[in-house]
Amino acid sequence: MSGRRAIAVFCSFCFLTGTGHTQQTVPTPGTRTFAAIRDGVAQADATGAQEIRLRWVSRDPRTASQPATEAVQVLERRRLAGRVGRERHPELSLDKLVVVATDLSGKDVDWRIVADPRLLRGETADSRGVLSGQSFRRIEADLLVTIPDRPEIRRLLLYEPRWTGREFVLDLLGAVELP
Repeated sequence: MSGRRAIAVFCSFCFLTGTGHTQQTVPTPGTRTFAAIRDGVAQADATGAQEIRLRWVSRDPRTASQPATEAVQVLERRRLAGRVGRERHPELSLDKLVVVATDLSGKDVDWRIVADPRLLRGETADSRGVLSGQSFRRIEADLLVTIPDRPEIRRLLLYEPRWTGREFVLDLLGAVELP
């Protein structure tokens, strides 16, 4: 169940392109809320689980001439013994991502909250011993997602939360079809 397949997401118009796939339009980023996913998509139940390892290359915010693309590639897909737990009291924050698993028609099958692997935090002490922290964002990171072992799950959508002052809105960062 391992293979390599890459899809790039062009954020301004959000077209998916990939090897052997036709170009297709996906939802505009920010059109979904976390509450709509949490309340509208029941987490799938299955007797087994799958672990998906993704390589994610983000655009470098320091390079203005670089195209606004995010590339997501499946590095490994393997079955695991046991079940995936349900989110009993899901709490979203700005250092998390929401991964939505869909079937080929685009119907949501499952969702998971995962830590954003791009974020690094560091703390240093000044000459007085006072700690101060900084956050950094890596351009390339591997993301490990555990999903139910359901044959209809064929695509993963990666969303970044954005707080509006009232609720979390999810911006589409990337998508990948599973081999």
